[in-house]
Amino acid sequence: MAYELQIGLRYLYKGSRGRKSAIGFIASLGLVAVGGALFLLTGGSSGIAVQALTFGMLGAVSFGLLYYLSVFTTVSPNTSRCSSHVVPFR
Repeated sequence: MAYELQIGLRYLYKGSRGRKSAIGFIASLGLVAVGGALFLLTGGSSGIAVQALTFGMLGAVSFGLLYYLSVFTTVSPNTSRCSSHVVPFR
């Protein structure tokens, strides 16, 4: 059970924060701010403002999740705890 907990924690938490994810998150928040300002200034009639707001929010959620959670994970190189029939990817 401890091994599964370790794998689960490695899957959720990657230990180091990605700089590119942080930059993407900040840029997406900027796009949300610009899109929201355009949306409010035009009274909601600007299609570009709606698109900027939509893509900015999607980017902020995506980059925020990539910043806090790990998507691509690896299994521990210590395979002594794994059963003998499991072959690691190379």
